[in-house]
Amino acid sequence: MRQPAKTPFAISVLICSHNPRGEYLTRVLEALHRQTFDKRKWELLLIDNASSRPLRELYDLSWHSSGRQLLVDKLGKTHALLRGIKEAQSEILLIVDDDNVLAPDYVESVFTVFEENFFLGVIGGVIEGEFEVEPPIWSLQYLQYLAIVDKGDRPLHALTPDMTFYLPPGAGMGIRKTVAEYYAEQIKADPIRQGLDPVGDKLSRAGDTDLALCAFDAGLARGYYPQLKLKHLIPKNRLEPEYMEHLIEGTEYSVSLLSLIKGLTVPQLPHFRDRIMTNLRLWLKNAHPLQSTMERAKERGRLQAHAYYLAAYPPLPKGREAAARE
Repeated sequence: MRQPAKTPFAISVLICSHNPRGEYLTRVLEALHRQTFDKRKWELLLIDNASSRPLRELYDLSWHSSGRQLLVDKLGKTHALLRGIKEAQSEILLIVDDDNVLAPDYVESVFTVFEENFFLGVIGGVIEGEFEVEPPIWSLQYLQYLAIVDKGDRPLHALTPDMTFYLPPGAGMGIRKTVAEYYAEQIKADPIRQGLDPVGDKLSRAGDTDLALCAFDAGLARGYYPQLKLKHLIPKNRLEPEYMEHLIEGTEYSVSLLSLIKGLTVPQLPHFRDRIMTNLRLWLKNAHPLQSTMERAKERGRLQAHAYYLAAYPPLPKGREAAARE
């Protein structure tokens, strides 16, 4: 991996957006306008990912002397992010979704954390949900699928590929450009990994996880810093059972597939015992009918990932496997 070089900016803020909700993106940009960090030290890239109406017709970045709007015609958040990584002119990147309202000191805090902790490759913080309607009780245990995060008041660090430990979500993720470029190089010829993030209405959610795990590959740690605070604006449709079911299934599918690709999980064919055990757990818990629906969506996502992986990467016959090891 290349050594950091002198760059025009201390940090680059990347917003990848496809057909955003107008008032949400307006609030996102207003929050960036209010940042305490000197605007001469950071750049802003608004990346329009094939929106129906070009974002440059709707949003004016003239308030930022180093604000730019880019167009990526190929649909998919990953393609927009790869363009942002390529265009960024700094050694620290801050990824902001088009529904993330940053606290006024967020950009400055991301820069400070990286400056003071050379061992870090990727970081995140507290994400509070701002809901258009009150979340129903059945949904509370699934809010992590909407990138709601609070790991407490103390920083956390990890240098491990373990996906069960805290992994910064894409919302408000700070990452060194060396790590992001390593990720871009790894996935450029891999359509499966390119499809782990949302593509239009497809609800895959593992591209951010893939990106964060690349810090470990680069010999750098990941961290949680509670001083990094943002609000995630969540419209009412994202709490509807049908949306949550598809989101949970898509997330479990893409995260499970990533785990298989990285060799963190042993692939296995679906077995009828899996369904029996799921039904038994739900019966013993006397689960709400919608909780049962969500748990079955989790199971479907995981099983589909294993089935897809085994079809795409069939195991070698025993004789050929031994020969390959030799």
